[in-house]
This record gives sequence, C-alpha cells and structure tokens, in this order.
Amino acid sequence: IDDYLPMAHVAFLDEIWNGSPFVLNGMLKIINERRYKNGGQLVECPLISLFCGSNQMPQTNELAALADRLAIRCVVQPIQQKESM
Repeated sequence: IDDYLPMAHVAFLDEIWNGSPFVLNGMLKIINERRYKNGGQLVECPLISLFCGSNQMPQTNELAALADRLAIRCVVQPIQQKESM
C-alpha cells in the first residue's frame, strides 16, 4: 500500500464519479476514520486532506454517502462565449 491512498497525507482523486460504487464506498473508512483494512490488518492512514475532481455529478443514490463527505463543492459552469477562453 506504499505510494497509494492508504499512505497518502494529501490526495487528489481525478474523475472520482467514474469509479464503481463498490470501490468508492470502500474508501469511506479511509475518509471517515483514517483507517484501511489491508487483509486482516487495520492500518492507520495519515490522510490530512482529500481533493476530488470530476466532469460529472454522481448518478446514483449509492454514492450519496461519499458525496456527503465532500465538505466543499465548487461547480464550474461551461464557458458560454468563445471570447471567455
């Protein structure tokens, strides 16, 4: 698990809502308790902050628990005028 989310202090998950609900909901223990179950061993996670990005919003209620854990949300609307680029 070295160099992966369970051992990260700060993490960015890109296109988070493209992951399967099973995998994403499996991360709730890391986000809520800062712990990860690796086989039979419970590992303390040093996570301080988790950032996410996506081009879409969650499409199912299965992901509501994870979406609720994202305390700050910034929705950016598409550029409307070519001059704004």
